[in-house]
Amino acid sequence: MMKGIVLFAFSFLLVALLIPVVVRFSFLLGVYDEADGRRKNHGRNISRLGGLAIFAGLMAGILLFIDLRADINLLFVLSSFILLFILGLNDDVCGTGPVLKIFVQSVSAMILVFAGWQEEPGWIGLLMVFLFVLLSNAFNLIDGLDGLAGTLGLFVNLFFGILLGLGQDHSYGGIAVILSGSLAGFLLFNYAPAKIFMGDAMAMLTGLISGVMALRFVSLEDRGGLSFLTSDSAIALALAVLIVPVFDCLRVFLIRLLQHKSPFSGDRNHVHHRLKQLGYTDGTVVFRLLVFNISMVGMTLLLQHLGNFTLIMLQFFICMLWNGLLTFAIRKTADKNYRLRDVLLRDTLNIGRN
Repeated sequence: MMKGIVLFAFSFLLVALLIPVVVRFSFLLGVYDEADGRRKNHGRNISRLGGLAIFAGLMAGILLFIDLRADINLLFVLSSFILLFILGLNDDVCGTGPVLKIFVQSVSAMILVFAGWQEEPGWIGLLMVFLFVLLSNAFNLIDGLDGLAGTLGLFVNLFFGILLGLGQDHSYGGIAVILSGSLAGFLLFNYAPAKIFMGDAMAMLTGLISGVMALRFVSLEDRGGLSFLTSDSAIALALAVLIVPVFDCLRVFLIRLLQHKSPFSGDRNHVHHRLKQLGYTDGTVVFRLLVFNISMVGMTLLLQHLGNFTLIMLQFFICMLWNGLLTFAIRKTADKNYRLRDVLLRDTLNIGRN
């Protein structure tokens, strides 16, 4: 417990001290996010190199406090992290095409799966690569509102970090706690009105690390598990922890594909954009999504005896219901004659739409 507090405090303080330096540095180089009045929620130019400070806090904490000699696979894990961070940093500074981005994300994921902490053959390994790439993009896509990706990343990794620590997986639990502390230090400057953005570099890496921690948590059962958790519900619990970015990513990608668009084309159809349409402030949107995330985790813990399949179906149903009610609320503000059944008929099945 005490070591975890030290890890969190160290990375928190280091990142909090580095952020002002990074802000000045990025404006000297001209690397900032420009307000465009369309997809951007901010009205001024803001540094997008927050990932530099977060990554510095993460790596410093790992090198100082994690015994890399205890597990040679950790070197492959760090190599994967560094590769993905370089990709994201290049995207933040110069821009990167979607094909190259997916390719490097896949290589980074394959390092983890086939040469790193978990050697899984065949289709299982390919599925894990897909999950890592999905989460890398999910956190990147949700990073469109001040404080959102950082808050969710903090919650996810602190939750997994604590459980991994309780399960005696101290190395990976420590990495998760270090990332949590780094994100907390960053959030001091990222809540609305933000002074700095995370950028693709750390958004993608936060997603990748979150995926690693989720799979380490699921595999705890092979190392004895946790007495207060049912092994048959571990996958469902991991999904509940990641539910907001995962559901948002899958929903947006599916809609874009159905509209014959690239899944990587930008729009304002993410869950945070939709909540903003109802008039909520950035802080309120972040709070509501965090409460929803925590509620899904709490529900899964209370009903863990139901097992993975039933819980995942229940999670999917709740997300679909919540999304439908959100659509109804948005449409109702513009059309007083809009009815609840129109969510299915007009907006889903395209029946009766003018």
